[in-house]
Amino acid sequence: MRRNEIDWIRNIGVLLLFIFHTASIFTYYEPWYIWSDNKSWVATMIFILCIPWHMPILFFLAGASTRFSLGNRSGRTYIWERVRRLLIPFILGMLIVVPPQGYLARVSRGRPVGNYFQQYKYFWTTISNIPYDGGLGPAHLWFILYLFIISIVGLFIIRSFRKKGMEKFLLKIKDKLTSKYSLVFTLLILFTTDMTPIAIAEKNILIFLIVFLMGYVVYGDNDYLEYIDKKKNQSLILAMIFCVFYVGVILYYYNLDNNSGLSLKVIVSIIRNGIMVTTIVAIIGYGRKYLTKGEKVLDYLNKACFPVYILHQPVIVIIAYYLISNFELPIYLLILIILGSSVPITFGIYEILKRIKIMKYLIGGK
Repeated sequence: MRRNEIDWIRNIGVLLLFIFHTASIFTYYEPWYIWSDNKSWVATMIFILCIPWHMPILFFLAGASTRFSLGNRSGRTYIWERVRRLLIPFILGMLIVVPPQGYLARVSRGRPVGNYFQQYKYFWTTISNIPYDGGLGPAHLWFILYLFIISIVGLFIIRSFRKKGMEKFLLKIKDKLTSKYSLVFTLLILFTTDMTPIAIAEKNILIFLIVFLMGYVVYGDNDYLEYIDKKKNQSLILAMIFCVFYVGVILYYYNLDNNSGLSLKVIVSIIRNGIMVTTIVAIIGYGRKYLTKGEKVLDYLNKACFPVYILHQPVIVIIAYYLISNFELPIYLLILIILGSSVPITFGIYEILKRIKIMKYLIGGK
């Protein structure tokens, strides 16, 4: 039986993106599509502290959901569903949703773009290493692309779990992951993976594949879930300790002339993955305790979640561009207006598009 905490945590995680991407506009740390000249340390801290765990937990929950999906679907049905709900929206999103963000990014920086159609051509003919330069890139749809690839690759790996040799291997892994050295063992795996990057926009797909598979395995074994229940308090404390070190390391090294050395990568990898693992364990543990009820709100959010993910970022970009270009307002007021308007506008667009049959393919609607 599907667990309600999976749906609640996923929906809350998607809604948190409104805060994260609004904070991205005012951060000192890294440029975004619309990047205000006025900066906020609160926004910067939100940005830095969300990165290690926010998207990984969505992949973990996707793996957990796959456990239940494959319980009543054939592999072929599962793949077709992934094509319909992930690949097709990704392709349509690349055609419709992503290019306007690059256009506004270039305009806001005072770069020559010509008209929108000239920028659209630039988008499809230019590959740039400069973030948010308007060249070819998946923007926030990288998550959908990764999830599609991981879902297909993960299916073949999951099928191999049924083989006798793999069953013994998984039992050995289970002993390690439920021992008192489980965190050390997990960090060793993730650190090794970090040193073998296969990335789009500096996001290592192998890390997300491992987290996806962990979600699948954990929600298929009560021993893992009981272990998480026991460790949730300890994991929360460890996550906060890791976060303190992470902020210190990031802020210290960020201003160095040479901040790409191996020592920095090792330190950041260990601390970032430490935050990821302990935060996921804490959130799942507390979610299993408190987020157990299914309500009408949950049913609605389950249907809206994926479309809202696709639609929210361009809405934020457009609102932020208009406000920052035309008004001189305090940061706190800009943040309140962007958050207060982007949420209802995004859900309003979703309500319109879900009633248009052909648009369901764009937003991956159920």
